[in-house]
Amino acid sequence: MFSTRAASQHTLGSVPYQAAHSSRSDSMSTARTQAIEKLREGLVLNVLLTNGLHNKINKAAGGFMTRPEVQQVTSKGSNMEQMSALLDILLEKGDAAFDNFVKLLGDANYEAWGSELAKAAKQFGEELAQSPAAQQQGQAPVTGSSTTDARVQQLASEVQRLQVDLEVTRSQLHHYIGEVEIRESEIARQDQVIAMLSATAESTTREKDATIAQLQQTIAQLQQTLAQQQAQGGAFQQQSATNPAAGSSDAEAASAGVARLEKARALFQVLQNNPHFDNEKLTGVITCFMYELTNDQQLCEQVDSLTNWVVGRGGFINGPTQRNWQCLSSTDKVSKLFDTFKGHSRWSDSALIQKYAIDAWMLLLRGLNEHGCSSAADILLRGFENVSQGREAYQDA
Repeated sequence: MFSTRAASQHTLGSVPYQAAHSSRSDSMSTARTQAIEKLREGLVLNVLLTNGLHNKINKAAGGFMTRPEVQQVTSKGSNMEQMSALLDILLEKGDAAFDNFVKLLGDANYEAWGSELAKAAKQFGEELAQSPAAQQQGQAPVTGSSTTDARVQQLASEVQRLQVDLEVTRSQLHHYIGEVEIRESEIARQDQVIAMLSATAESTTREKDATIAQLQQTIAQLQQTLAQQQAQGGAFQQQSATNPAAGSSDAEAASAGVARLEKARALFQVLQNNPHFDNEKLTGVITCFMYELTNDQQLCEQVDSLTNWVVGRGGFINGPTQRNWQCLSSTDKVSKLFDTFKGHSRWSDSALIQKYAIDAWMLLLRGLNEHGCSSAADILLRGFENVSQGREAYQDA
């Protein structure tokens, strides 16, 4: 592989190459033009304009482009667009600009690409010099038909120029098609994410409506039972005086459960809008209160029933995991339950992952409510409220 400077000074100066150019002194020779189009895709993909080349292309720095032309190139969005614009401008200039570009590639550590350009230009120059039209031009005597021959040569040159323009258009079209395919792929992925979020939202809404309806039905049944007990008399009078209070207590517990779930959703909305909230702070709520949770009497008594409930709803515990806990104590089962839960309720910047985490927490709080573990649910809500206000989970206002 020879150097770029050698390519521009020796190879491009060979006789066949110099003979293969257009009649205009300020336009680029056909051989050089074809060399650029042949290597356009490779140059656009592999040469980084910002890797030292953008500081050299200005005429003031020894390059071949005016300041407005440099601004036109650097204003493009991607490197591929910038390099494509640079080559388009280069094609509008003469052979000296081509040789200068080959030299600049070498100065910017792209010597291999400069050498390839020089080699391709030489090859096209030799092919054009050996063509029948070129040989006829060099051998035929000057006759009365010289004007016709000159016209033929002019038309042949115009055809070659049109062919080069066609290749340029094809290259640009290929580039645009690639960009369209990339954007279509991005749109398809976005549509897929939107569909997933929509399906998740619909499922969560149905679950929430079902929970509210179930709680409302429970409250109505308790109120009906209370009314029946109040209507009874005689020997049942003492029971009527006692059981209404129990029924009222159950109704209050159910109402408190609904309030907890609504409060939890409100707190999670606050946490979703907090860019500083992360998974460590979320799981820290459980870690902070693990001692209180494992020693909660209500929770220890209900841990088996709660675990069955979670498994039955396809939650964060599966059947095989539950069976592995059969020989553990109630305290250890509570500890295992929350350790497993932390692994299935991770928090991140992704809205979809946040949605999964919130659904898991709402399932846990709902289970605690329905199994009478109000103290454990209140402890967790206390931690959420503290972290939502920028404090540690245990640090009350």
